Parts: sequence; C-alpha cells; structure tokens
Amino acid sequence: MMGIAMAGRELGPGERIARRNRRRMIYFLIGAMLLGGVLGGSAAVFHAHSPGDMHDISNWRVPPFAAVLLAIGFFIALVGVPLWGFRLVDEVKVRRNLQVLAGSSLAVLGGYPAWQALAAGGLLPQPSALGVFLINYAMLIILGIAFKIRG
Repeated sequence: MMGIAMAGRELGPGERIARRNRRRMIYFLIGAMLLGGVLGGSAAVFHAHSPGDMHDISNWRVPPFAAVLLAIGFFIALVGVPLWGFRLVDEVKVRRNLQVLAGSSLAVLGGYPAWQALAAGGLLPQPSALGVFLINYAMLIILGIAFKIRG
C-alpha cells in the first residue's frame, strides 16, 4: 500500500526520495518559522518593557541571562539554520543561495561606505548597525526573488 500513486502504480525510488525530501523541507521550514517566531516574540516582549520610544532600539534592555539566550538563538537562526538548510536542497539551489549571500554581502560592503559618504555630506543620518543589517536583509530578499525568477 505504501506509495501508491494516483495512476495505481508503485512509486519509483526517485519519486520516494523526492517526496521524502519535500517532506523534510516542509518540516525544516516549519521549524525555522517557529524558531523565528519565538525569537521575534521574545525580543518584542523585552523591547515593549524597555524604557523610551518603541522605535528606538538603542533603549532595548534585556536581563543578562535572557540576552545570552537571545544572542545564541539569533546566531543559530541566522547562521546555523541556513547552513543546515544547504544540506536539504540540491546543488543548483545551494549555488543560487550562495550567490544571493555573496550579493547581499557585497551590498553591505558597498552600501555602508556610500551611506557614510552621504552622511558626511549631510544628506543622510549616520549609519547604524540596524540600518546595515536591514541593507543586508533587504538584498537577501530582493536577490533571492530575482534569482528565483531568473531560474
């Protein structure tokens, strides 16, 4: 009964592997979303109880133990999970993902000095760590979509 397709035939080994890989990827994405939700929710709770303006992240106050847990969680979520995800996709997707990562790194390498020059000219505020992070994150999204569309 295992693996009967709609045509009434047994699934071949390639089809079984493809289904297993698809199922593993779905579990991986659900786990990554849960981890992101827990980290984001935790950060939001601590930020809501911090003094000052909600839009000013420099006033964020977190107890030391929670700060260590959040730091470890963010590192795992933003470095470990993507690296682990490379093991779940084929070499074409790995190559595309590495190109996206390289492009976003180049955006930061070029974006920060450009931002600093514009700030020196009084056209923008001084660069911030959050701004540089957002440059990187935005480029990951833009390049990820562009490479996905390009095929």
